Amino acid sequence: ANVALLHEQRKGMQEKVRKTEGQMAKAVKMAEKKLKGKAAGNETAALGGAEKQLLAKRRKKFWFQKFFWFISSDRLLVLAGRDAQQNELLWRRYLSPTDIYVHADLAGAATVVIKMPKGGIEPPQ
Repeated sequence: ANVALLHEQRKGMQEKVRKTEGQMAKAVKMAEKKLKGKAAGNETAALGGAEKQLLAKRRKKFWFQKFFWFISSDRLLVLAGRDAQQNELLWRRYLSPTDIYVHADLAGAATVVIKMPKGGIEPPQ
């Protein structure tokens, strides 16, 4: 029984080695192809069509996109917390002396910060 178990384990390990060597050869080919594409100055040849499309769609997220936010008609950024932790974060980290702070006197109400420009313009009524 021990010999049969050892034989099965050996066969399994041989199969793993064969698969690993195949994947390693494939990875080396892809790396060489990518290197040739970069050496020729044509990076788009090195990237596959799907990868290139993914890179084109991704855009940089702004710091305020983790909150509720909108830009008012007066072109001011308005931020609100989604939960108590974000309310605290807005109040402690992102509230500057020129900003307007709005909060309802209700449990669970969102903290709202209206980001004013640094020039010190009058807030709209």
